Amino acid sequence: MKIFRQKIFLQLLVVVFCGTIVSSCFEPPEYPDAPEIVFKSVDYVKGGPLGDGTGQAADSIVIRLSFKDGDGDVGISADEQYPPFNDRWYYTKVQPPHDASLPDDCTSYNKKCWYINERIIEEPEKFKYIVYSDRRKTPGYDTLKSFTKPYNCINWEAVYYDDDLNPDTPTKPFDTLYFTLNPHYNNLFVEFEMKTDDPASPYETFDEKQFFSYPLCGIRSFYGRIPILSEDLGRDTPLEGEIRYSIPSVSFETIFGAKTLRLRIYIEDRALHQSNVIYTRDFNLRENN
Repeated sequence: MKIFRQKIFLQLLVVVFCGTIVSSCFEPPEYPDAPEIVFKSVDYVKGGPLGDGTGQAADSIVIRLSFKDGDGDVGISADEQYPPFNDRWYYTKVQPPHDASLPDDCTSYNKKCWYINERIIEEPEKFKYIVYSDRRKTPGYDTLKSFTKPYNCINWEAVYYDDDLNPDTPTKPFDTLYFTLNPHYNNLFVEFEMKTDDPASPYETFDEKQFFSYPLCGIRSFYGRIPILSEDLGRDTPLEGEIRYSIPSVSFETIFGAKTLRLRIYIEDRALHQSNVIYTRDFNLRENN
């Protein structure tokens, strides 16, 4: 049995996530093991007409920042979907068997949690996942959030399975599983802040969980993954360079209009060291029009 996530959710992620990384190494200097970043520039780039004449390309917000890292362990490869870089934790009623080959990063709910990726899962019911019906039927689970905004995007996931492994036949519902997001799935974090008229609170963070609605969930829409930059992760090698990150979307002007924005940015290395937090300059989406 192969488990699938909601396809609409996956398509949204494909549209939103995009990044280009440029890095360079120098003679080994002395840098801290935790990465350090410095803001360089931010630009809003309008998408031009598509070459086939069928419409417009997505607009993009392009960020440039420089970085330094003492041991060079910045980056997660695209195929790393296992702990500690799995997307989310699915909670169970029993403690799954310990897998010594995987880092043990699940510390909540008495370690009764597991992960699901695109592999074929045999006997998926053996872990006795917490499902939505447990709110009503199983004692002790009545405090779980209901399938309403934003919890239908950040805590409940309808998963599907392919019972005949035939790509030409539709997938079938498996169940609605309880989960929490793993904060270490991404390593480049970008949050949008909108300028206000309140001197006591001059910026308001854009909350994508409240703006988007199920099934078009907006979760970590502007986050990304810096790929592995070191040639040898087994050897500590100081790195210094520049990151150029492009976030495409057809909805920027619908969401933000003429508002003044700034971005809050930080990165994380493979040892889960978090960098300093930087802010871009104030900008708006019409300044170059």
